[in-house]
Amino acid sequence: MDTVEAYSPATNRWVSLPPLARARAWMAGATAPCPAGVTGLTGTCVYALGGADALNLSASVNTVEAYSPATNRWVTLRSLPTDHGAPAGAAGPCPHAVLSQQQTCVYVAGGSPGPAELDENHRKVAAYYPGANVWATLPSLPTIRQGLAGAAAPCPARPAETCFYAVGGEDGVALDTVESYNSVDNVWSTLPPLPTARLNLAAATAPCPANLNRTCVYAIGGKQAFGGDPVPTVEAFDVER
Repeated sequence: MDTVEAYSPATNRWVSLPPLARARAWMAGATAPCPAGVTGLTGTCVYALGGADALNLSASVNTVEAYSPATNRWVTLRSLPTDHGAPAGAAGPCPHAVLSQQQTCVYVAGGSPGPAELDENHRKVAAYYPGANVWATLPSLPTIRQGLAGAAAPCPARPAETCFYAVGGEDGVALDTVESYNSVDNVWSTLPPLPTARLNLAAATAPCPANLNRTCVYAIGGKQAFGGDPVPTVEAFDVER
């Protein structure tokens, strides 16, 4: 679909927005500063990343579009270095290997072309720097997978730094895998697994339910198998414990 809608907590209403230029499924999203010097974009942008072509779900794409609420426009940006079907996405501090200054980048991880068996392409990770409108290739995911979710949160044991979390997904079966990327060290770490393996899930960062002063990464919904029943559970990982 190319449909885009936005929810306002202040008014408790959904509103329809301009559609995507390219209809897609299974894409990732992130919120980050708009690219510098791109006509029609200013302020903070919503990024629509990769996915599968809506008319041919077996064809993954490298399309990237950004929406600026300030101008109410979508603009197509520089493409991903590789196709990413059903990837994880989030925004966080740029990798120090790419940019030493404290700037925000958009991350995309996992997913890959077409319906073929999963291969090394499904481990690929890239970061987009809005300040220069460029993509950089990062160290690959430790685990081959697609249908995963992403979130940015404090790093385990190092809460002063921010990590990109890659949660769940599948490699033919649903996975309980959780891995985090530290932008300072430019490395991935494997974390305790999800209690429930799941694919095509959502992830988000928010205060922990048992302690609002701590930060948790939430794994929400998804399925345990293609064509199976939805997973009704929500699980939280305390990144500061």
